[in-house]
Amino acid sequence: MKKTVLLIMIALFAFATSASANTEQWSASVYQSGNQTLSIDIWSYYNGHAYITVYAKGANDQLTEVYSNTVSLNQSSYTTHRFNVGYLPVGDYVVKAEFSTLGLLDGAYFFVTP
Repeated sequence: MKKTVLLIMIALFAFATSASANTEQWSASVYQSGNQTLSIDIWSYYNGHAYITVYAKGANDQLTEVYSNTVSLNQSSYTTHRFNVGYLPVGDYVVKAEFSTLGLLDGAYFFVTP
């Protein structure tokens, strides 16, 4: 009986962790100052959302938040999302995606908004 309960608990724990939230990070650079658009590619495995945050990378790799937004995600989908993040100077940035369910940040880059 104890072994059966233990096996059930292990199975439930394994299922709960397989669909758990995760955080992904991507480095991106701005090569021309101006109003920037951020383009990100996301794989999502379950319905949920992702909280996107852009940080400017400063001296000693110090991160300063410059933009954030939330996107809804559909099950088993690969999508591109674009955000007008406003004026950004030339420099290095870090894009983080915190997923409510299992997801993957597959790319992030900036381009000057026309």
